[in-house]
Amino acid sequence: TIWKAMPERECLAAFAAHPRLGEKRAGADRESSWSKGEQSGTAAATKETLDALADANRSYETKFGFVFL
Repeated sequence: TIWKAMPERECLAAFAAHPRLGEKRAGADRESSWSKGEQSGTAAATKETLDALADANRSYETKFGFVFL
């Protein structure tokens, strides 16, 4: 309900601030426990898997214009 009531520009800003799957950002030590929990499945991922996730993230963003959540 909240998302549907928000202006599109605010939704897109929230999406842009969200880390991509498998992404390790600078300042990651300050991320919320919720975000860390979402990313925890990639902690033991191989470089090959992380590279595949990065490729899939880029493809999704190219197609839809925002990060996959």
